[in-house]
Amino acid sequence: MSELSNRQIIIGIVFQVVTVELLFKTCFAKDVPANFVFGDSLVDVGNNNYIASLSKANYAPNGIDFGGPTGRFTNGRTIELGSPGFTPPYLAPTTRGPVVLQGVNYASGGGGILNHTGKIFGGRINFDAQLDNFENTRQDIISSIGAPAALELFQSALFSVTIGSNDFINNYFTPVVSAEEQKLVPPEVFVASMIGRFRLQLTRLYSLGARKIVVVNVGPIGCIPYERDLNPTAGDSCVSRPNQLAQLFNTELRSLVKELSTSLKGSFVVYADIYHIVADVLQNYESYGTQRCFDTGSFACCYVAGNFGGLIPCGPSSKVCPDRSKYVFWDPYHPSDAANVIIAKRLLDGDSNDITPMNIRQLPLYDTIGNLIELSKTAAEWRIAHVQKNEKRSAGATIPTESSFLWRSGRGNSYNLTAYTSQERKDVDAASNRNCCLFPLVVLHSPVRNNSLLF
Repeated sequence: MSELSNRQIIIGIVFQVVTVELLFKTCFAKDVPANFVFGDSLVDVGNNNYIASLSKANYAPNGIDFGGPTGRFTNGRTIELGSPGFTPPYLAPTTRGPVVLQGVNYASGGGGILNHTGKIFGGRINFDAQLDNFENTRQDIISSIGAPAALELFQSALFSVTIGSNDFINNYFTPVVSAEEQKLVPPEVFVASMIGRFRLQLTRLYSLGARKIVVVNVGPIGCIPYERDLNPTAGDSCVSRPNQLAQLFNTELRSLVKELSTSLKGSFVVYADIYHIVADVLQNYESYGTQRCFDTGSFACCYVAGNFGGLIPCGPSSKVCPDRSKYVFWDPYHPSDAANVIIAKRLLDGDSNDITPMNIRQLPLYDTIGNLIELSKTAAEWRIAHVQKNEKRSAGATIPTESSFLWRSGRGNSYNLTAYTSQERKDVDAASNRNCCLFPLVVLHSPVRNNSLLF
């Protein structure tokens, strides 16, 4: 190969990595000082590289669009919510010292909420052990910058938890191994055990200082290539039973998130509905895609065998599709980089159907007692969005005084945005006697610069 060709390849790889970093850098009105990530292989960035496990991704063709394998279970990037860069894996020897002040990734492929989940892989780090690891990091941070500064860091940091899929795929639904358990333990009982354990774990995370917590639900696991090939009687449809259990768990999880939001004082616990997002992408895959529309929402890009490429994990002997941007699934279990980009964008800026009660971009705007963090005390020009029945139309407006705020009136998906001064709002409240329906629309509390919102 010529020297010019080698140079072109090197330049291409460098450009690719830089592009990856730039694409996932998130511009917040209020910076997220640190990002702490917990979960399974959907967000593992290399922790399993350092343990004896059958669940690894530190070999080709994984990372084919990332410059090489890193331990991420996809062709490119995983989803790191709120991260301005790439959060390092906890077990990496370089994840020490000042670097941990910007956050750490504790996720582990094969890990679950329940401690016996994923035992077929041998080594894995379940959520309880991930919390143990965070406790070690927490102590290191306190020793480094002192308790008051550490507390402030944790209160402003973003904590995300993406876990639960393995508790079904590699526990309750494990072929042959779990047959007896399924007979003895009804689905409702199994889900209840997951929720009970998860409640204790999330409460522990709060007790360790976390205040802004994003809890990601379980996706439509019955639609992954692995489940489709394992259950051929479903034909071209998703497998119903895994999806039914995922939805049962998600219903209970949504209630748990609401419960914790009330009981954990000063916390913001956000429910991210990955099930809804991924189901929408799979149903309408021809309308999605980073550059071109997806060609398939059912077949794995990295495959060996199976009608959907789901029978054997992605590995060195696998075949790889030439255009990864046209596949929703990278391998039998995991989304492609292209699908992860779509999911990340919807969690970042999505409405309440995707993530509730606020999206990732809005979350850093609040302090721990629920007040909006001031973005500007002097700006007089603001942008008001008029929203009615999910149709969004923007119109510029000028609010003359610093005491003016945006207020939203109405119920459900039909509401109007109006500018009131503080006194005018009180007058409206008194006249309408509808205090319940007038409240600050803090999402739009951002000064306009060049006709675009800063966050």
